Amino acid sequence: MLSKNKVFAANMNDFPVMMDYINGLIKHLEPKIIFDSTLACEEILVNIISYAYPDDNGQLEIGWEEDSEHNIFKLTFEDAGVPFNPLLGEEPDLSVPIDKREVGGLGLLMIRKLTDDAQYSYVNGKNRLIITKKMKGSVSCY
Repeated sequence: MLSKNKVFAANMNDFPVMMDYINGLIKHLEPKIIFDSTLACEEILVNIISYAYPDDNGQLEIGWEEDSEHNIFKLTFEDAGVPFNPLLGEEPDLSVPIDKREVGGLGLLMIRKLTDDAQYSYVNGKNRLIITKKMKGSVSCY
């Protein structure tokens, strides 16, 4: 099992660096898995950067764990910002015309749909979101 962790400043200046880090971790996977994972990670990072630290000073740790024996990888996002469980929100009603929908919720829906599993916890003053995805043959529906 392979694992890595890296800490970043939780701001938009570090966003490209975070995405480069994640892309480097997943570059050996199938194109569809890379696409789905990149999209989900972008949404997670933008939410943390935008909402976790109202005073704009904070850190974000990204962890990587690859388990080839079980054909999965996990990405962990951990911050000490405002507690927020992205998995609790109600899914938006996609049958409502876009100009009549309430704002928000689509990004969180994408995270749920683009990953095989997602788990959230708030422990010792830290938000921890773990997304799990199959490394081969992963199927997502959006």
